[in-house]
Amino acid sequence: MQFLKRVLGNTHSKNKYLISSLFNVEETSKRLVSHGVKEVFTLCGGHISPILVSCENLGIRVVDTRHEVTTVYAADAVARLKQTIGVAAVTSGPGITNTITAVKNAQMAESPILLIANDPESYPSGSICTPGPVFIEFPLDVLHHYEMAGRDCYVPNATELKFNGGHYFSSQRPILLMGAQATLPPVSAKQLQATVEAIGVPTYLGGMCRGLLGINSQIQLRHNRRDALKATDVVILAGTVADFRLDYGKILSPNSKVIAINRDSIQLKKNLVKVSKKLTEKEWKSPPEWLNKLKEKEIAKERKNQKKMKEASPDGKLNPLKLLGQLDKVIPEDAILVADGGDFVGSAAHIVRPRGPLQWLDPGAFGTLAPVIIIYGDGSAGYSIMEFDSFVRMKLPVVAIAREQVPLFKSAISCDLAFNSYEKIGEALDTDGILLTNEDEAEIENTLKKAIDGSRTGRSAVINAQIGKTDFREGSLSV
Repeated sequence: MQFLKRVLGNTHSKNKYLISSLFNVEETSKRLVSHGVKEVFTLCGGHISPILVSCENLGIRVVDTRHEVTTVYAADAVARLKQTIGVAAVTSGPGITNTITAVKNAQMAESPILLIANDPESYPSGSICTPGPVFIEFPLDVLHHYEMAGRDCYVPNATELKFNGGHYFSSQRPILLMGAQATLPPVSAKQLQATVEAIGVPTYLGGMCRGLLGINSQIQLRHNRRDALKATDVVILAGTVADFRLDYGKILSPNSKVIAINRDSIQLKKNLVKVSKKLTEKEWKSPPEWLNKLKEKEIAKERKNQKKMKEASPDGKLNPLKLLGQLDKVIPEDAILVADGGDFVGSAAHIVRPRGPLQWLDPGAFGTLAPVIIIYGDGSAGYSIMEFDSFVRMKLPVVAIAREQVPLFKSAISCDLAFNSYEKIGEALDTDGILLTNEDEAEIENTLKKAIDGSRTGRSAVINAQIGKTDFREGSLSV
């Protein structure tokens, strides 16, 4: 537990929670039910078996995976997609330490998950201000009274709204950057979508916000962000932080005003919907000539990308941009995209368009009632491809497109991997295994359609796309 605390840092200073002291295992499960928990993800171990049995008896679905880290990734996905608490239960010792990466990932994404192992502490509340992971370690014989901890959530006052609104009213070149935190409750994705469209500011989306504005929004931009940020006079960071993705703020113009909207006190908490209300009340609109200028550059970049899709890969393999372009053509409107894997996914973020809000997940995946498409490199595939066994057992149709090798600093050290037959692993796990090497666009499209159509009937698929090299991501570092 101390190791988890060191990894997460001072998590509880930001997260208020419910303190639960329970009398027995059944009470533990009842508390989960009372918080609306519908499923618990686990890799079974003797220490937690009583909790799993109790959950089953109370109607909570117990989903077993092949690795502890997947339990937390799955809980994370549930928390984000259902806007609720995601729960994972793992056995003690290595079972706990195997979850560290996924727990840290959930913390960075501010995803409200609960990790149960086997000293009593906390249940997260779905209405806490800054969500994040909470760890509970249960001695099997201790479980004590239930009381609510205080809630500390910042709300901007009228002076702050007036001050920041003033910057916008005088702005001629505003930019809105939205991150995953903007999608958190209590504001629904649909309300947030309407709010952003009403403001009309040129907008870049990241993380779970990808897909928020659909694929036909006139204000959403995907390319030339660095140039836009250098030219803007006001930039609003809505759930976006100035980390390595924004070059720790260096990418921002020293002459522009920066308004940070964030639930974390460190990031200067403010509320986007309240700010937008003040803007729309004064009938303020973003200057159309600024948006038109950015859209011209956006269209030029799209044309350049389309040209690159037509280029042959120098090593004779499949052009990854062509593959992603064909994937974008066949994605169903209700598909959920899960992406992880370096440059391949970095390219996908520019080419593949989520069809709507909450339809793009950063690392971590589990099935839902809609088609699920995983896009990952062979490093990510090698780490989690055995989970297709879990998908088959749980009757969760998932389509995975795997493959990429990314040399860094002009060296292929640790990247020059063999072109393994991942599709055969899929076949061995009772899924459709497909090898994709042909550059023909019609064949690529038909292959992807066939896999997606199969997922509608309950069949999972592993597509091994042996892609070649491209300079599309030149100058970018995938981490």
